[in-house]
Amino acid sequence: MPQPPVRGPDGRRHRFDDCIGAGFFMLGIGVDPRAHLSASDRFWCGRLGVRLATLYGWGERPQSATDPVWPADLLELEDVTGQWHDWLRKRRVGPGSVLVVRPDRFVFAAVPAAGLGTALDALRAQLGASGQPAATEQPMRHGHGTPLQTLESA
Repeated sequence: MPQPPVRGPDGRRHRFDDCIGAGFFMLGIGVDPRAHLSASDRFWCGRLGVRLATLYGWGERPQSATDPVWPADLLELEDVTGQWHDWLRKRRVGPGSVLVVRPDRFVFAAVPAAGLGTALDALRAQLGASGQPAATEQPMRHGHGTPLQTLESA
């Protein structure tokens, strides 16, 4: 997976891995993965420690005119250089898709958002019925917690 800089919820540039942390994650391409998860899938993902994020093109993240709101359970990132979207295009993954990514950063599935439940069923089958909660480091917490080193300060 590529590691170009992204703009995080604090408006600064960061390395993607520094924002997302370790462990499983789902990355919606211009789409919120939460909108395509059943209640049982959300519960299972929570137990497994799956992080949820949406990647937008540079300047495309929806923002309120008066008060930008950062959802507590969704990390919204912007592709600063376009390299993420180039990588996705080469793999025929377009807007409205969701990547399900393993802790070793291999893409387990790249599906249209409507197919996310089926991809999670396959992941559940491979991990076993109970799944194995991953020991993970904490991701960026929207301004809460330990500040990250930014690319400007690196």
